[in-house]
Amino acid sequence: MRNSGASDFYCVRAWLIRVSIAIVMSCLLFALMSLPIFAHTQNKQDVRSQTIASVQKAPPGKADLKWDARKQELTVMLDVNGLQPGSDHTSHIHAGTCSSMGKILYPLRDIVANKDGHGVATTVIKGVKGGIAATGWSIAVHKGAVTTSAILCGNGANPKKATSVTVPLSAPPMK
Repeated sequence: MRNSGASDFYCVRAWLIRVSIAIVMSCLLFALMSLPIFAHTQNKQDVRSQTIASVQKAPPGKADLKWDARKQELTVMLDVNGLQPGSDHTSHIHAGTCSSMGKILYPLRDIVANKDGHGVATTVIKGVKGGIAATGWSIAVHKGAVTTSAILCGNGANPKKATSVTVPLSAPPMK
């Protein structure tokens, strides 16, 4: 004759093991199903924060200067973002710095913004002797077609007498 107490014990024990395995398998299945969703959401957040960070770090414009010593020509390419679509902007190379702008040394071609607020203008200045100045000049993009206060400015610096220099353009200091 079998002991019914022992039999009940083994039945309960087997039932507990099956239930425990089912719970563990359910948790594992849930965890595995959640991973792709988490990874997808995390990836979207990473891309968004990288995009925001790059936009915040990027200057609204730049001026690329290249001097041709043989021809004694200075080529200035302005590339500006964030302008009002269709707007026209006078630009110059000035003596002095952005905080203390002097006279106009070289007028540059006007920048006309496209429908996205992006504008590019290239100017070739003949008769530039001595190359790109080491200091003492600034590049200004003005608010309109007349010489008003600058909306973007960059201080030129070329201490190594390079023939090619990029000057970042940003909002000038407040006066």
